[in-house]
Order: sequence, then C-alpha cells, then structure tokens
Amino acid sequence: NGKGSKYGFRPGRLNSTAYTADEDEGIFSSALPLLDRLEAAKEGLHSRAYATCSRMAALTTRAQEEERVFVALVDGLTRGAGGLNETLDDLDERVRDVALSASRIGDQLQLADGQRAAA
Repeated sequence: NGKGSKYGFRPGRLNSTAYTADEDEGIFSSALPLLDRLEAAKEGLHSRAYATCSRMAALTTRAQEEERVFVALVDGLTRGAGGLNETLDDLDERVRDVALSASRIGDQLQLADGQRAAA
C-alpha cells in the first residue's frame, strides 16, 4: 500500500532515487503481518500486566485486612494467656498455703499424740 502503515513506515519516503515505493512494498510487506502480531502481543501483555497489578492490589488489601484480624486475635490470645498465667500462679500459691497448713496440722497432731502417749 502506498499510504504507509500505523507503524510510521511510509513507502517512498526514503531517498526516492535509492528506493521506489514498489521496492519498499516488496521489502516490508511481509513484515507488516508480523508487526501487527507484535503489536497485538504487546497490547495483550499490557492487558495482562494491568490485570496482574489489579489482582496484586486486591490481594494486598485482603492480606492487610486478614493481618489486622490476626493481630487482634493474637493480642486477645496474649492477654488470655497472661490471665491464665496469673490464675495458675494464684492457684499454685493457694496449693502451697494449703500444703503448709496441712503440714502444720500434721505437726500439731503428732505433738498432741506424743503428749497423750507421754501422759
């Protein structure tokens, strides 16, 4: 075609004494379908890149939301574990108090038994 292509090639625009429009057509006519395919591939790649970026942005937002929920759960579990540790420490102290009281009662019973046996 003597009008050129969408890629900026215009046959006969080069030094007209070196090339003629007919020669340009012969040289470049087989490249035009390839250029069309390359342009379509480029557009397809741009479309996929945009879709990938959009998907990545959506996944990033979702991950941030899930991370906020996870952090809140971890904070709750941490507080719960701290409360459980305090409760277990309190229980341990009470068990020691009961054991100490039982030991004193046992000592008093042995002392009373020894006094009764001596009397």
